[in-house]
Amino acid sequence: MKSKMVPSETKRLSRVLRSYAEKYETASFIEGDPSWFMHQASGKANQEVTAFIAACLSYGSREQFVPKIQLLFDCAKGNLYEWVKSGVYSKDIPHDSDDCFYRLYTFRQFNTFLCRLRQMLLEYDSIGQYVRQHCGGDAMSAIETICQWFADTDTNHIVPKDTQSPCKRICLFLRWMVRSNSPVDLGLWADFIDCRTLIIPLDTHVLQQSVRLGLLSGKTATMSTAKKLTDRLSEFFPNDPLKGDFALFGYGVNSAMANRTHAMLLKVINKTFSVCKVTDYSEVDLMSDFVFIGKTDGECSLVCETSKTPSNTTERDDGWRAFRIEGILDFSLIGILAKISTCLAENGIGIFAISTFNTDYILTKAENFEKAVKTLEAEGYKIC
Repeated sequence: MKSKMVPSETKRLSRVLRSYAEKYETASFIEGDPSWFMHQASGKANQEVTAFIAACLSYGSREQFVPKIQLLFDCAKGNLYEWVKSGVYSKDIPHDSDDCFYRLYTFRQFNTFLCRLRQMLLEYDSIGQYVRQHCGGDAMSAIETICQWFADTDTNHIVPKDTQSPCKRICLFLRWMVRSNSPVDLGLWADFIDCRTLIIPLDTHVLQQSVRLGLLSGKTATMSTAKKLTDRLSEFFPNDPLKGDFALFGYGVNSAMANRTHAMLLKVINKTFSVCKVTDYSEVDLMSDFVFIGKTDGECSLVCETSKTPSNTTERDDGWRAFRIEGILDFSLIGILAKISTCLAENGIGIFAISTFNTDYILTKAENFEKAVKTLEAEGYKIC
């Protein structure tokens, strides 16, 4: 019996991701978000350009980049499409200045970026028409198509020259353009790009949240990692994996407070346990303080105090000690057990975990129990 008993962490994770997605993908989400600007623009081509520029500036803190997007929106009087296509942008973003425009972008580099975007608009009339003509109907080819257009310019900080990096800002732009029936995303390109092929906009924050949730194990932000995370999210949202982007956002907003409140106190259970396989449960003492049963179509499993192992046990593994996470864990909390198991695994301590309705129990072999306690104390957990 290798996996946890129900309700499993996977079921809890599924429930919570869906809950956060529904909670945060609402019209109120766009307030203070860079997606707000494309909702203020009129006309499809103008919305595309507004969204693309907003996405390309969306890194760092919102307090920094949202005012910068607002500045450009005001310069263009709400019509960034005409502002770029007409070349008027050069009055506001001079090409001969190496002063900082935003973080790593100089005025010269951002002017070059806008100049190249203008060439696209003059040749294809809109970003959508360019992508439609050159991509293969999936998000990855759309990302490659956009990167290729800017590859020969000095704008690699703004648009990646290739798809080795996660291309977070381009993936964000595509989410806005492709996902339909959303109060946030516009869905302007839903007719030629399948939303099931979209790739999660991956940055350090999303990566950290995904590792904490057990969705990822790697800690390097690459396109390969972004695809792996998207594949994991498709397990929960098979027809719309980037709905998980809102779920991860919600988890990030809520997890810090939840973990501080619920995950720091662990209680030692002063019993020794056995993990068993039994023929049936007729001889199990259900009045005992600690009895965990798990039945499938192939086995009847049992975890109980060693002294109360039933006589109809066919296989057993003795010598387990346990502690539990104190308090009642709300089903909206996930990642707590994953954090503990990761901490112990990194110190060479294997565990057997059991989830009940209220909380989680962590069992280790008796010879590793004291080491486990000391390891968790060193990580800031209080053991009682």
